Amino acid sequence: MSENTIASTLLLRSAGFAYLPDEAIWVSRTYRQAYSDNALADHNSAWLKGRLSDRVPPGQFWFYFKFFGLNCREDCSKILAHLRLGILRPEIRCGTLRAEEHGLK
Repeated sequence: MSENTIASTLLLRSAGFAYLPDEAIWVSRTYRQAYSDNALADHNSAWLKGRLSDRVPPGQFWFYFKFFGLNCREDCSKILAHLRLGILRPEIRCGTLRAEEHGLK
């Protein structure tokens, strides 16, 4: 496990996220966000802190992935059902940097 991944894992744990090993994803009912292992592996904890400060619109649950398959939305809906949050709409987000994180703003 890389130093970035360790820092992100500690940050997620302290924020109350739970790890679902079968899906390799961190989830939080409170934040209404989920982070895949592959998204976290590519970014440092500063990137994660930026995402955690985002406000998820009502009715949505944000999933961050680096890569996702053809059935990604269906898989995310199953995760939400498991969390008893099936009423929320899964929003699939790429684990990419924002313009200001690239030094463009």
